[in-house]
Amino acid sequence: MPVAVRGVIYPSAHDAAAALGVKVATVYDAISRRDPGTLGLGRSYIPAKNRKSPKTKPVTVAGMKFMSIADLARQIGRKPKNVAFSLRRGEIAHRRVVLAVMKMIAAKEQAEAKRRAEIMLD
Repeated sequence: MPVAVRGVIYPSAHDAAAALGVKVATVYDAISRRDPGTLGLGRSYIPAKNRKSPKTKPVTVAGMKFMSIADLARQIGRKPKNVAFSLRRGEIAHRRVVLAVMKMIAAKEQAEAKRRAEIMLD
């Protein structure tokens, strides 16, 4: 029975196993799961679209959504642990994070306005 793996067609499961460096049982298992595309990529292979950290939670600050606290911290130029602490700590500390996000939004808007002005002048 021919086996197709990532665009390559092998004449049999034995040939596919030999070429990909896996056991024949692994090839049959992938065929039964209807996922032969992952053969030979290693046990830890997870397609990028399914990769997600279990601790990652979306965060909304000042009306902007961020994928995680780390993403928020990266965008406002702070350390993730400090941002997380500020968000947990209370209103005054939370205001600092909101202010940093608002400054980031204002800077993006200024850059966009400047870009538009340059385009209009040309």
